[in-house]
Order: sequence, then C-alpha cells, then structure tokens
Amino acid sequence: MADLPLEEKSRRISEALKRGWKMLSEICPNCGAPLFQTNGETICPVCNARYILVKSDEEAAEELLRLKLIGLRDVLSSKAEEIMKEISSSENYQELAILINLLNGILDAIHKIKKITKEAG
Repeated sequence: MADLPLEEKSRRISEALKRGWKMLSEICPNCGAPLFQTNGETICPVCNARYILVKSDEEAAEELLRLKLIGLRDVLSSKAEEIMKEISSSENYQELAILINLLNGILDAIHKIKKITKEAG
C-alpha cells in the first residue's frame, strides 16, 4: 500500500485525525506515514498495519515470546476442539482414555500459557 497516491495517503491521515486518533512521533516502517494510537492500539492509517511499540530489545523479546505463546494457545485450543469431536464420536474405551488424557494435557498447557501471558501483559 506504500504506492498509494499522495492525496490518498493525506486523506487517510486526515481521517485518522478527524476520528480523534493521537498522532505519534514514530513512523510506519512499512510506508513511512506517521503512526497513530487509538483504543490502546498503534496503527498506521495509510497501510492499516498494527504495531506494538517497545522501549528496549529486552522488552521486544518479551513481547515476541508473549505473542508466540498466544499463537500456541490458539493452536492448542483448535486441537482441543478436534479432540472433543473425536471423544464424542468414539465408542472405544481405550481410545477414549487416550483422548481424555491428551485433552487434559492440552487444557493444562492452555491454562499455563494464559497465566504466563497474563503476568507478562
């Protein structure tokens, strides 16, 4: 979206200002437009990219880990749903025991990830 005409970029920036978004001193590394903050989010009004601003490399590493854990939590939640479907259709008790044990492990991992990301965020 960096190849938008200057008039369109200006229009999008003006629209962000009209909406009451706060213009920041940082610029979008993608398109060079000023970044704005609204509802706790940092957004580029030109290319619609969202950013998380950090003050140090350590903070960046922590935020990256937190985002990866959230992604893992989402994958595990999806797997838990798949296992629940298998449980509901299974009639083999040995298979049920394995699936329930697997589901318990996944739910424990999701709980731990939620606890870690809540403490970090």
